[in-house]
Amino acid sequence: RVEAPRPVLCAGCGEKEGQGVVMLAALFGTPLAHEAYAPLFEHGRRHRGCSISQIEQRGVTVAQLRRGLEYALARAAAERWTSTNPTKRGQALTEETLTLNDFVSLVVLPATAKRGCSYVELVAERNQPPRWMVSVWGGQPLSEIVACLEQHVNDHHGLSEDDPYWVYALASDPRATGSELADALTVLDLSFHRVMSNVEGVVSVVDRDGVALSSRTWCALELYEATHSRGVAVKHEVYTPAVQDELDEAGVDEDVRAVGLIDGYGAYDLGSAAIKARREHAFPALLAARALEYTLEHSSTYLEADHEGIASIVGDDADGFDATVRSRVGTFLLVRWLDDIASG
Repeated sequence: RVEAPRPVLCAGCGEKEGQGVVMLAALFGTPLAHEAYAPLFEHGRRHRGCSISQIEQRGVTVAQLRRGLEYALARAAAERWTSTNPTKRGQALTEETLTLNDFVSLVVLPATAKRGCSYVELVAERNQPPRWMVSVWGGQPLSEIVACLEQHVNDHHGLSEDDPYWVYALASDPRATGSELADALTVLDLSFHRVMSNVEGVVSVVDRDGVALSSRTWCALELYEATHSRGVAVKHEVYTPAVQDELDEAGVDEDVRAVGLIDGYGAYDLGSAAIKARREHAFPALLAARALEYTLEHSSTYLEADHEGIASIVGDDADGFDATVRSRVGTFLLVRWLDDIASG
């Protein structure tokens, strides 16, 4: 879920006031706002996009997401963009700090202003039914999200960077009226179960501090709804940016930017439990353990009303809600602890 406040848009060009109005001709070849978004498209060839009536068909490919990241970073550097988060006012946006929230506020909103559509409908030419659903916190750096999904593709036979992933923030129209909760309820009621009925599973992309799984109510709700929609058999995988010390300690030689806890064997595990255990040992155990701290009572959303609304959805099943988050990640930890015990 995107939780940043929406920016004020310039009535003339749809750009956020004070940022992104002036383009460098040397960077993108034109100073015109309507041409500035060409780098978002494949080979830089702007097209009309498409209209996808069913939100569950609006998956975004890793290639499309990476082009968005590269575009945003280039403009952030050229125009000295700063964070859209009020608590980080004045912070320069770089590869390490530009979040999904920032991307939606500074790129998606102005780029789709004339059409009033989602990011996927801007850059896609046809329906893009997703293979996986992505659960991610809007405050996570976009570069980390891209790195995790790139690694997810590499870890799975049969996946490519042209296979779509469903990310709510990029599948929905960011100008949708109503509160964050009202928008989400529309998706949950009308589309969420259709999304889950057609995807292979859920990928939780976790930030380096574990905020997404330890304290974000929306991420917990997505796991809870996925489990109730497909049952405990639904595939759930967890990815986080790689930490070099963890890679070295686990003896992982591959040049990886992210580490995943995979449901089954990954492409490079070669069907070997030992190889899988060594690779997943590079996933920070303390990060996964943070999910065991999760409680609905102490989790948070950007808007207080959203948290209250989610609590009303959960109703008397707060214990089950908490247990869903803990068990989904705790299972991976249990396997790791048993392996550590066996290896002495």
